[in-house]
Amino acid sequence: MQEPRSKRVSALLWASLVGALPAGVWAGPPAPSGDSIGEAGSDEPGESAPMLLLAADESELGAASLRAVRVELNDVEVTLERIDLDPAWDLPTKIAAGEALVRARAAVGLVWLEPRPDGLTIHLVVGDGGVLLRPVLGFDDRLAAIEAAAVIIRHLTTDLIAGRPIGLTRASAGTERGDAREVKVDLDRADPVEPPDVAPPPPLTPTQQLRARGHVRLQAAYIGQAWARERAWDSGAELSLGWRSAPGAHVGAGVALIPRFERTVSHPTVSGVMTYRVARYPISLIAGYQHAWARSGVALDAQLRVVAELHQRRATDPIGDISLLFGGSKLRAIPAIEPRVQLDYVPLAQLSLFVALGLRVGLVDTRYSVSYADELGQPLGETVVLQPNLVSPVVAVGLAVYL
Repeated sequence: MQEPRSKRVSALLWASLVGALPAGVWAGPPAPSGDSIGEAGSDEPGESAPMLLLAADESELGAASLRAVRVELNDVEVTLERIDLDPAWDLPTKIAAGEALVRARAAVGLVWLEPRPDGLTIHLVVGDGGVLLRPVLGFDDRLAAIEAAAVIIRHLTTDLIAGRPIGLTRASAGTERGDAREVKVDLDRADPVEPPDVAPPPPLTPTQQLRARGHVRLQAAYIGQAWARERAWDSGAELSLGWRSAPGAHVGAGVALIPRFERTVSHPTVSGVMTYRVARYPISLIAGYQHAWARSGVALDAQLRVVAELHQRRATDPIGDISLLFGGSKLRAIPAIEPRVQLDYVPLAQLSLFVALGLRVGLVDTRYSVSYADELGQPLGETVVLQPNLVSPVVAVGLAVYL
């Protein structure tokens, strides 16, 4: 019991010393270091905006909380500054150091997150000794809990700046436990704080839920393409399956189902006509990044597709007495690359509607011709019947399901 009491006495001495120092001087426990994130998410510290201190170390929790809070405060007129608090300090020491640091930096408050088995706890300290502990529970996924905590921190910050009550209590000077997950507060003092009418934090938006964890993504779409000179517009269905990570990077594979192209043309033989058919089976490997905005319900996806178009060809003569050879082997693979930009509207965390624009660039310039010979095998001629475009625009409209 002596060691925690000595730590508390030291913390209180440090806190009282700070009040006697000039503004900007910090005389607390081993100086917490920090870096300024800047006003409204910029890289330069704000000149006149209120300051919020965020204790976040280099751990995965600290980095994720810094990123989430910075995103939530992006449009709030506040300067966010990251600091370090020694994880070895007990909670009363952290509170005393935080109070002194808030006064020294003229900040509206200091906030940090503590993990717990069923979620997180938000700790908020202000300069006049007020403390708020708010649990964020019921999240199996740590990132989802951090996102929810960031939303709460946004509301607490705007309330502090506006001077609205947020239900702060004063830490008891007789706290006997140094547990970093628990603090006793004096709720029975003569001037209790009236519980404020604070609305519960809003639920996570669909895009915030989308960013909370990785998802299997299944897409189905109509696809249209200016494929060949002989066929101005070719269309069909496209299916793709992939994995989208929580930050937004994704990989996958897709296939397009396109009706067979068939045409009858004249040629100098006894029958005078021939029919040729081309069936296309585009197969693609996909890699890209999707950025989802937290509150707008919109996501932008930039991706690159490596495509192999399998072409199956056949030419026939209705009379049957002419030998036709259609461009060599019946099956041919045409390589291509296709950069594509996709815009998604996300009404639900499990569903999005999208439109995409792309440009397919063939790596091989292809021309298909039919050669024919008489019954003795003497060549009679050759006719170019199909010239696929080397560069062709692609349009896709469809929906995506996130599992």
